[in-house]
Amino acid sequence: MGILTKEILKIDNLNKKFIELDKECCDYLLNNFSEIKKT
Repeated sequence: MGILTKEILKIDNLNKKFIELDKECCDYLLNNFSEIKKT
């Protein structure tokens, strides 16, 4: 594997991690907002 390929894979993995974190944050916020609206 070339150096460039390795770098691209690193970036791709980081992007996947961020997307997963983003989903978790969104779910968390949505859940909290629905709780707040109930009260």
